Amino acid sequence: MLLQIAATAPAVSQPTTAPTAIETLRNQEMAGVHQRLDGLPMLGTFTQSQVLRAGLADHQITVHSDLPATDGQQRIAVSDMPGICMVAVVRDQSQKTGNGPLRSIQFQRFDFDETDIILREASFSAMPGRVSIAFSWQRPLRSRVVQMIESVPLFIDPENPQLPEVALYVQEFTGAEDQEQESVRLHLSAPDLPTLSRQHPREVDEYLRPALRQLGIESLVAVDEQVAWQVFSDCWTPDEQTTQKVKDILPHLNAPDFRQRESATRQLQQMGVGGALVLLHLNRDGLSEEQKTRIDSVIAAYQTLSSSEAKKLREDVGFLLDCLLIDDPRLRHAALEQLRTVAGRPIEFDEQGDAAVRSDQVAKLREQLLPPPANQSGEGES
Repeated sequence: MLLQIAATAPAVSQPTTAPTAIETLRNQEMAGVHQRLDGLPMLGTFTQSQVLRAGLADHQITVHSDLPATDGQQRIAVSDMPGICMVAVVRDQSQKTGNGPLRSIQFQRFDFDETDIILREASFSAMPGRVSIAFSWQRPLRSRVVQMIESVPLFIDPENPQLPEVALYVQEFTGAEDQEQESVRLHLSAPDLPTLSRQHPREVDEYLRPALRQLGIESLVAVDEQVAWQVFSDCWTPDEQTTQKVKDILPHLNAPDFRQRESATRQLQQMGVGGALVLLHLNRDGLSEEQKTRIDSVIAAYQTLSSSEAKKLREDVGFLLDCLLIDDPRLRHAALEQLRTVAGRPIEFDEQGDAAVRSDQVAKLREQLLPPPANQSGEGES
């Protein structure tokens, strides 16, 4: 697979570092891309979120798009994403009212905005059982190719069971076209993307995150706030309204009528992580075994980590840095204070900065606080 990916990478140009020469090469590449796309029809102008939204459900990638079905590949203008883009969308046409559920999508973006890069290309494709994200860039004496593939079996064969897997491939080359050498060769795998991010944070940040940013789906490697709340649960102060609501429901968990007990349990579940955190810190003195059991069942839905895993993440610099990108300011503050403790040094960070500012700051902190990413990895490492 890795060799196939490399074969599609743009060739490294002859050595030259003069800005005018780079600009000439960039213009040549841009003209070539325009020529490839000139014959394609224009679908229209859309925002990035209309084109592609990706998330996680049960640790697997979910894909959504507002685009209509296309007749093969079409050009598309993305108002908040510079560059040249094209897309192909297939939808289930079984419904009489036009576009049905999304069956597959292919989106490709060519970007020429960076002054020191000749060409940067990112693509996303999804179909049942497979999601692929590819990213490459070309400089005069250096090029990089990255691909991440999520494979999910569509059915279980008892005789040959296959488990979901996410694989990350990276190749980097340096030198002139006739003298280039492979400087990075990497293959990492894990059961899912969150596990890959947790086990290999530096490699995900260095190689995969730029690809996701180019496609507008960097949130795929964001920390799950539910996980973060579990890690920092001791830093949380419940609000009076949530605490009182939980206290009002508690007696009904021990009601004589089974239906009342079930209804009270559902009410606690519907309160979300806030209610679960109140229950986690609740003084259980005087509660019945029935109440304690039902409380545990509500909390369990929000405790995705064991206590040892949560403790380990509190000491994980990569995890703490990712938490600085979370929208909730309370979690950001807790993560920053813990990061300063773990690092044992002052850390300047604008907690109230917008997402773009915080992303830039976190990128610089990663360079300072994390070891460099691996250059090589054995096939099938997990």
